[in-house]
Amino acid sequence: GRPFWRYVVSEATGCSNNEYFEEVYE
Repeated sequence: GRPFWRYVVSEATGCSNNEYFEEVYE
């Protein structure tokens, strides 16, 4: 996952979906 996208999702959803983005952007 890319830190930028983690930040975007964290701001957009209000929670850190790091595991989700690790799978998507791996």
